[in-house]
Amino acid sequence: MNQRVMLSKKMIKENLIKMLDDNDIYHISVRELCRLSGVNRSTFYAHYSSPRDVLLDIEKDVVAGIIKIAASSRRGDLKDHLCAVCRYLYENKELQKIIMRNNTDDDMARALSDAAVSACVPIGYLGNIDGRDDVDIDFLYTFIDFGMYNVIKKWLMNDIDKTPEQIADLMGNMIFKQL
Repeated sequence: MNQRVMLSKKMIKENLIKMLDDNDIYHISVRELCRLSGVNRSTFYAHYSSPRDVLLDIEKDVVAGIIKIAASSRRGDLKDHLCAVCRYLYENKELQKIIMRNNTDDDMARALSDAAVSACVPIGYLGNIDGRDDVDIDFLYTFIDFGMYNVIKKWLMNDIDKTPEQIADLMGNMIFKQL
């Protein structure tokens, strides 16, 4: 990707984030986003089809950051993974709140879980699941995916006074000890 394309996409993303402070994704026009970004509409449409596509691209950037952070933590150590991911999300709290406020699909929850849990938790590590079929195991991972996402969402969106380490410890206890 050339430098001009990268700069255009960066400006579009940054201005979408600014606009999402005051509006939801469905009330942002391509025309206004292009005006604020200093790009013409043909440039916008060369990379995106709607403001929602820009938001999805921003989510992909966040997920890439989560994957990078999770990969740098100790392999197989769920608490270390969860702490690293929670710290990353907390350090980017305002962006996370904007994404979560405008997230209308399950991709972010699944990506968060894939980066933080599925990558480091072997199926057998989740306890006694012997004799469970694939459907039951899939239900378990779905429960973990959306449970984690919603704990993190509640923590960030409501400015709950807990450290990333406390939230990671809470989620780890929920997963393995059922509190």
